[in-house]
Amino acid sequence: TADKTEAAEGEPVTLTVTPATDYKLQTLTVAGAEVTKANDTTYTFVMPASDVTVSAVFAQAKKLTIQTNDKGTVTADMASAYVGEKITFTITPAEGYRLASIRIAGIDHTASVVDGKLEYTLGNGTGVGVYVEAKFVPEKLTVVVSGYEAGNSVTTLQASETALGLSFTYGMTMGI
Repeated sequence: TADKTEAAEGEPVTLTVTPATDYKLQTLTVAGAEVTKANDTTYTFVMPASDVTVSAVFAQAKKLTIQTNDKGTVTADMASAYVGEKITFTITPAEGYRLASIRIAGIDHTASVVDGKLEYTLGNGTGVGVYVEAKFVPEKLTVVVSGYEAGNSVTTLQASETALGLSFTYGMTMGI
């Protein structure tokens, strides 16, 4: 809103901008005048010789949704963010577990985790929300193989870590 509906050339005009809940002002332009920001909601300009058009563009906050496999926690320093804002995630594995992967909007950011923290700048391509998924796996894997070897029979068990967790392969070779 403006503090007046008409103004003479050279007269100061004050605009009060009040975004709706979960929105913030992205840009404010006044055609033919330079705008000065007084505070987060108040802007001023000097009335030029001609009529002006005021345009405001608002950005919607994107809600963060964090999901883990319950073997650790991921918290963010904010519940929602705007495009261009930096979000800091704190990653805390449960005792005996470690982070296997963390994906934000479907993109793997595991390599960017430093000392249990991940800093992420919100981009345009995340839709109306930001989905964060973290998977934790055991720090150590204990595999006990009990097998019988007689003649040419051999029992083997192999464990490996995959993107989805742990994979086990069991094999037996028997001689005749």
